[in-house]
Amino acid sequence: MPKMTTLRVFVNAAGEFGNPVGVFIDEPQSLSTEERVALTAKTGYSECIFIENIADCRIRTYTGQQEISFAGHAALGAAYHLAEIKHSKVDQLKGPDGVIAVNESDGLLWVGAELRTTPPWWHERLPDVETLECLEGPQSASQVHTQLWAWMNEADGIVRSRTFAPGWGIPEDEANGSGCMRLAAALGRQLEIVHGRGSVIFARPSSPGEAEVGGRVIRDSEDIITA
Repeated sequence: MPKMTTLRVFVNAAGEFGNPVGVFIDEPQSLSTEERVALTAKTGYSECIFIENIADCRIRTYTGQQEISFAGHAALGAAYHLAEIKHSKVDQLKGPDGVIAVNESDGLLWVGAELRTTPPWWHERLPDVETLECLEGPQSASQVHTQLWAWMNEADGIVRSRTFAPGWGIPEDEANGSGCMRLAAALGRQLEIVHGRGSVIFARPSSPGEAEVGGRVIRDSEDIITA
């Protein structure tokens, strides 16, 4: 039976909040796409990572509905767990659509990717944080990738954000790394984003068409899970 390690990604400085991601080791690639999707759905997490080759750091990412090319918090969880397994720093992951760069700086773990590999998030700026906090959920069941945000401190690049993706079976996502990457690229500056109930995400543009997302990661648990 598959063993899953759960990590919490984008915790705050006190180790609170964060978005859980399940990481499975499947080097024999014995699990079909359908089984991986079913396992992810059973966890209730927005994504799970399946490591297909530890030496090459080759990964694949799944939601409870399908395989996707990239998810920010899932990639950070994979990089963190691979470093634990290998007892050494990981400088890149190999996803289905290319290399995902990994680095550490300012006490944070970062991953970088081409924005074309990320989901097509729709962003809307709200007039103030109070308006954002008052939202009770997605404004429409048809919304697939919606990130709403407001400035907390524009001069310092601090943002308050919430993400809704009911079309993916995620009424509200605790921490959305890829959406924050796209937002940082659109605004052309590094951001510190307070997301969900209190997760903290850092994001910054890098080369044209690329961006990085960073945060703190902690290990949560190990479980045996069957679909």
